[in-house]
Order: sequence, then structure tokens, then C-alpha cells
Amino acid sequence: MRTRHVAGLLNGMVAVIPKRTAREVRHEVREMNKAAKQINKSAATARKFLHKNGFTTKENKVSAHYR
Repeated sequence: MRTRHVAGLLNGMVAVIPKRTAREVRHEVREMNKAAKQINKSAATARKFLHKNGFTTKENKVSAHYR
């Protein structure tokens, strides 16, 4: 079996993925922590988040996908 060069698989296309700065990463982490605190303020908001994002069913049972 012959192996191909990765560049050959991309057919000349190049994807540029910019690297985030440390400052941007700190900001994102800060924002995620703020959101987590808001979600975890009460059991009701945590349940609402879990249901809205498909982790639990309407009956607050774990979704089949996560069992």
C-alpha cells in the first residue's frame, strides 16, 4: 500500500489557524468561569442548562446518549 503525502490530500488548499494570545485565552477562561458560576447559582438553573443542552430528559433523568 502506498502512502500519500498530506499536502497531496489537501489538493493545494491551506488552512491557516491563528493562535490565540495568552491574553485572549485568559479572557475566554474568565468568561467561561463567569458563565459556570451563573449556571451553578441554583439547582434549578443547573437543571435547566443540562436539559437545554441535551444532557438530561424532561424528567431530569440522564439522556440515553450519556448512560
